[in-house]
Amino acid sequence: MGAQTRTITGTRYVPPDTESEEIRHIKSLLKEERKSFLDSLKSDLPSYLNYKFEVVATEKQLEQIRAALLEFGKAPIPERIFEPAMRDGHYGYNWFFNEVIELIRRILYPARVEHGTGSGQAKDGIDTTDLNALQD
Repeated sequence: MGAQTRTITGTRYVPPDTESEEIRHIKSLLKEERKSFLDSLKSDLPSYLNYKFEVVATEKQLEQIRAALLEFGKAPIPERIFEPAMRDGHYGYNWFFNEVIELIRRILYPARVEHGTGSGQAKDGIDTTDLNALQD
């Protein structure tokens, strides 16, 4: 996995199969960003779910989402995230955003994930029909 990485002094090439101090530092930065992002979400999860998905999650769903976020935060940084971050030189939480959104969707809308059907739509195109049925 050779890659170029940006530093304060310029661009530097990291040869393949090298776990340099720089690579360890980048992984550490990504872990810190992920932790910060997840902590922020968990601190006011109901409000975030209401804003992003336009739903009021049940207590069970909140517990499931918190548990899933905890597990996600413990996982190693996947190379498919690490490599682009190294290449682009950007180390923010944006690398984890789509995965977290999909993780939350699978919990909020399990029937949609399994069947892919419904007619309700939230502001970001999420099918809300199955969630409404679950809340009845």
